Amino acid sequence: MTACNGTDMAGMSVNSFAALSLEPPLVLWSIRKESGSLKIFQEARHYAVNILSDNQVDLSNLFSKGDEDKFSKTGWFKGKLGAPLLRDVICTLECSLENTIDGGDHLILIGRVKHYTRYNGTPLLFYQGRYGVANDLSSIMNQTEAEKNASFTSKYNTHLSLLRRLHYVSHLVSSRFNTQRQELNISVAEFRIYSWLNSQAMSKQELQACIYLSQEEIKDALQEMENRNHLEYITNEKIHLTNSGREYAMFINQRVKSFEAKMIQNIDKKDLETALRVIDNLITQAKNA
Repeated sequence: MTACNGTDMAGMSVNSFAALSLEPPLVLWSIRKESGSLKIFQEARHYAVNILSDNQVDLSNLFSKGDEDKFSKTGWFKGKLGAPLLRDVICTLECSLENTIDGGDHLILIGRVKHYTRYNGTPLLFYQGRYGVANDLSSIMNQTEAEKNASFTSKYNTHLSLLRRLHYVSHLVSSRFNTQRQELNISVAEFRIYSWLNSQAMSKQELQACIYLSQEEIKDALQEMENRNHLEYITNEKIHLTNSGREYAMFINQRVKSFEAKMIQNIDKKDLETALRVIDNLITQAKNA
């Protein structure tokens, strides 16, 4: 949890966070009444929830301490409500402080979600005093004992089916690209919409069929892009990028190309061409299935 009140900033790791309501979108968490950070969270009237990824144990440990200089030891940027947003996390929720409820030696802070950004990745878990990561239950039950003991490295990869490999590499590469998206301060939905609209006009239904996200995420992304004057609508209900929107989409595309170039620089050209043909064939087969 992070907050900023003037020049004063507060940040702390918590495990008391929970969803409270969908309509309106409310979340809650609790803080000790004796905490030195309580005053900042109360007076700021807003806070941010930063969901950590599975490789951010050090960051969780950093914000679990009373060190007043936490933010100088990690990357962050200011969110739309002013609260610090941490880099490389898998999700951020920016909330206004809706209400506080007495909870014994703790105070329960209820927040209304005003903005959120989601990135691909695996969440960091904390259970019974230990950190962990989530695993798919069905896949675990079907594994042999040797597979269960193997790490998720090259040894484990030898047991993955084609679909599992595609799923894994998609999420892995996307998580590596998170830093790029965070620097641009755009959500996964916005990133995908810019990419698709850069080549053609599309309806909301067509966008949803292509980018595999919820209607709510698409709605929020389109609103953010419209606020930037990057979208325009015509009578046939197709969505177009404005001139400034196309310029921004091209800028994003250049960042993607640069990122891809680094990812494939050590892959043989013929192997890459073969892989692309296989992927294209899989796309065709999946569409016709």
